[in-house]
Amino acid sequence: MAYLEIRNLTKRFGEVLALDDVTLAVEAGEFVSLLGGSGCGKTTLLRAVAGFVRQDAGAITIAGRPVDTLAPSKRDIGFVFQSYALFPTKTVRQNIGFALKLRGVSRREREARVQKLCAAVKLDGLADRFPHEISGGQQQRVALARAIASEPALLLLDEPLSALDAKIRAHLRLEIRSLVERLGVTTLYVTHDQEEALAISDRIAVMDQGRILQAGAPMALYNRPESRFVAEFIGETNLLDIERLGGRTARIVDSPLTVSLPEKLSGNGRRYVASIRPEHITAEGHDDHRLGQGRVLAVTFLGPVTRVEVGLGGERRLLVQFPSAKLPAEGLPRGARLTLFADPAQVTVVPDKDQA
Repeated sequence: MAYLEIRNLTKRFGEVLALDDVTLAVEAGEFVSLLGGSGCGKTTLLRAVAGFVRQDAGAITIAGRPVDTLAPSKRDIGFVFQSYALFPTKTVRQNIGFALKLRGVSRREREARVQKLCAAVKLDGLADRFPHEISGGQQQRVALARAIASEPALLLLDEPLSALDAKIRAHLRLEIRSLVERLGVTTLYVTHDQEEALAISDRIAVMDQGRILQAGAPMALYNRPESRFVAEFIGETNLLDIERLGGRTARIVDSPLTVSLPEKLSGNGRRYVASIRPEHITAEGHDDHRLGQGRVLAVTFLGPVTRVEVGLGGERRLLVQFPSAKLPAEGLPRGARLTLFADPAQVTVVPDKDQA
């Protein structure tokens, strides 16, 4: 049995189906991110686990204990809100120790634990300041320390970094991951940021329209999406029409490149497209990897990599990403002709959007 089990969870708000038969298992000590756009159901799912939202159907267990009928305060969770929700009239020390005080932890033990947490989240020297006297990133650290002060069975974080600038966010997300890993606390993390989820998660559950479309390790989701939505939502990709040649073999339309249909897809009449990541397309390769020829439309230099938009004729365009070190020093001129190649093993065939 998994440490956190969410089984067939359904929740409606009037006519809106916010959660549609959601099932997810999280192992002890695992860091799982719920990833999706606005309105996909990820925050509703997190709040259902916390007890802030009561589901219409389904079950939730934490460490083998059913928690469906328990109040949030009885579920042994730590929750970090998007807005931090710090007490403005309490110091950093008092904010972190607040939950411990409510639980009747002695003053000596409370002070020792708060001091330890301040050190863990790099707030040494700031314990007697008020929230308005510290930065946004430091406020987020206070919220995190407060959530884990009582050593909860489960840590829930609702887009905790969305209010911070990109540089602080990138630094703090690694700090959060490092801290919860040291503590060994099982964590469910909500985010709309694909890069953030890829960087810190053991597994990612991609959500859309109240459903989990695919859950798995970051690399597996990126390299082997199972739907057009996941292929487009995680990272960038090129989606190309395919035509079947018989059996499990298909060819990309207007290209000599042939690909294999996954066995589970090969026996039905649904429509599929090929997903090719920009970095999996090259300017040299074997003849049987030839994708097509086109002209350079736009070039974007990004330091270690250069992104090139290639027109294949008509409305067809490909986004290609080359290591900058492998390009001529002067770069690629617009209008230059390129022959492009792709390894069929790095091409993923997914159901088309209309029939996913």
